[in-house]
Amino acid sequence: MNIVIAGATGLVGTFVLEHAKESEQIQHIHILSRRPLTYDDDNITVHEVNYEDLSTLSIPDIDAVVCALGTTRSKSGKDGQRKVDLDYVVNTAQWAKDQQVTSFAFVSSVGANAKASAFYLKLKGEAENQINQLGIPNTFVFRPSLLLGPRKEVRVGEKIGEFVLKLVSPLLIGSLKKQRPVRASQVAKAILHYLNNQTGNHVVDANEIRRF
Repeated sequence: MNIVIAGATGLVGTFVLEHAKESEQIQHIHILSRRPLTYDDDNITVHEVNYEDLSTLSIPDIDAVVCALGTTRSKSGKDGQRKVDLDYVVNTAQWAKDQQVTSFAFVSSVGANAKASAFYLKLKGEAENQINQLGIPNTFVFRPSLLLGPRKEVRVGEKIGEFVLKLVSPLLIGSLKKQRPVRASQVAKAILHYLNNQTGNHVVDANEIRRF
């Protein structure tokens, strides 16, 4: 299998890349990046791209695309977050369809809903709706809760939320269990499992992700 990773330097994308490198089922990894990246690995190819327009990008023989793009409102502002979390993600999915890729995996969020009052959850819900409308044969939407793992930047709000959720996690049972934090490495493992073993359209929540 040859895969493309968009967002390979982010928290989830980093783990997708690492696990993909170790997978015997993946022969070559293509990385889409807005800035120059260098990897000492013959099985990795980096493509510098402009996510605003991917029409000139052509990569032959791709089996799957993983989209782990995302930013925060505090880092990029409201308009910047919409551009990355919605526009760039949907553009990547449209490109995948144009390349006749049959499998697309996208990192969304627990609570994603296009009608949500929360801006972030509304963005994720809108992205899910637009991607599903593209009709890619195997579409995998992953809805993790708060992600645990080593970040390259300190997010104070998430650190506080992580601390609080760790304390109350044992109390989150039944329908609330999906709100328990998950590790980014688990999301990555779940993504690769579904790409290698499943077909059709799937929405994978935090409870399922936590199995990996």
